[in-house]
Amino acid sequence: MDFDLILKNGTIITLDPDNPEYRWIGIKDGKIAAAGTRDDCAGNARSVIDLKGNPVIPGFADVHVHGFMTGQNLSAVDLRNVTCIDEVLHLLAERAKEVPPGGLVHGIGLKSEAIKEKRMPTRHELDTVCPDHLCAVYHTSVHGLSVNTLTLNRIGVLDHPELMGDYADEIKEGILLQDQTGTMAFDELFGKADEETVKGYAKKCCEYAASKGCTTIHALNGTDIESRGPIWEKVKDELCIHSLNMWETWDVQAAKSIGLPRVGGCLLLDGARALFQAAYSKPFLNHPDTRGLLYCSDFEVYNFVYEAHKNNMQIGMHAMGDRAIDQLIYIIDSVTKQLGDKGLRHRIEHFSYPTERHIEMAAELQLALPMQPIWCEIWDDPNDSVFAPMLGEEVAADNEPFRKLVEAGCMVGSSSDSPVTPIDPIKNLHILVNNPREVRRVSVTDALKISTYNGAWIGHEETERGNLVLGKYADMVVVDRNPYVSPEKIKDTNVLLTISEGHIAYQNPNFPL
Repeated sequence: MDFDLILKNGTIITLDPDNPEYRWIGIKDGKIAAAGTRDDCAGNARSVIDLKGNPVIPGFADVHVHGFMTGQNLSAVDLRNVTCIDEVLHLLAERAKEVPPGGLVHGIGLKSEAIKEKRMPTRHELDTVCPDHLCAVYHTSVHGLSVNTLTLNRIGVLDHPELMGDYADEIKEGILLQDQTGTMAFDELFGKADEETVKGYAKKCCEYAASKGCTTIHALNGTDIESRGPIWEKVKDELCIHSLNMWETWDVQAAKSIGLPRVGGCLLLDGARALFQAAYSKPFLNHPDTRGLLYCSDFEVYNFVYEAHKNNMQIGMHAMGDRAIDQLIYIIDSVTKQLGDKGLRHRIEHFSYPTERHIEMAAELQLALPMQPIWCEIWDDPNDSVFAPMLGEEVAADNEPFRKLVEAGCMVGSSSDSPVTPIDPIKNLHILVNNPREVRRVSVTDALKISTYNGAWIGHEETERGNLVLGKYADMVVVDRNPYVSPEKIKDTNVLLTISEGHIAYQNPNFPL
């Protein structure tokens, strides 16, 4: 048989229980056409890749990526490792030297709750290094930001006292912690980009994802600027890897009109834990005047879910705390009982703190659960937990309960929520296998499934991709370390080659063909 591409002389981990491992694989027309368990590849090919003993695993799926935002933020100032506001200001000042006056200087990834001052910078502090630039610093959750005086005046939020509410003092200091004011800021800072520029963001996002071993991303587009949702549909065939577009709009008919079988994504039912916005049943211990916020009424959520379900469309909505999860999961249950189970696999994005009953319902309703293992490392390392002082040790430990979910039969998908955290499926894989909290720790096989096959299932694509089975798309990644060998070192794994639908989407310079 003649192939377009053959990979040989490697350990090919398939995640197919019937054929768990191959030594070679033949690809034709973008799909897996043949494979074998011995080093006697039967056939010729236009291209042959000698794996030199390196392992191959199914391509990773990141099922919650803010696509356009990721692309545009790849050039932002990285503030993830700063320890104080002076370091923030120094990095912004260095970037300002490269940007003409009036241009944008922005940073992402500031974990304000972990720096010396335990707060976001004020507009006056930002003015000292960026008096003549637009300037914004995003909290690592992307649910809050600080801006300088020039930017605050451009946004115009001070002209809308009805939006300020209990946050008036913070807003006057340039600290915007409400999602509504954050959206106003985003529109001012990034909303004027033309369509070709926005398409470029999509391409940059996918190129970066491919370099990390992703062959599929679920691109959530519209929370920032709703009108951008359809642009992804226009550019998706030009991208280097496969993607599914989720238009983050409440308008079900608009999403249906462009041919999407899904709608929503990060439609916010609550906010971020680190900013005391996630809706929990009990008050935050270090902010006892709040239990977080429910952003939407039951009536609004019900109407959206009902309309989508009636039109046979999968929905996605952001719910972190148990109160937000409770609101959404019971509405999904109610609508499913009214209109029938259509196998739509509705998505609850994040699903951070479910109760035991929520876990049972998620399994019974066959819900899709895009979650973020990396958050455990950022906010809840038992030796340096941000969440424990906020929630209490017991509640903090029960957030992101991956093992419970897997044991209950829930379909968890791995994701980054990029640009909240960078796309890095190998780090997520490592955290799933090696988490210091037992309630989050799963086997290597389950972690691989969460990172690959489950993503295909969430997208209704498990018959086409997700594991290395004859007839499925040739989505795979060549790595330099077998995850089953010394799994405690998964984090040290490097991506050597990413193959999406049979073509090379990324090649590590240190892996010559």
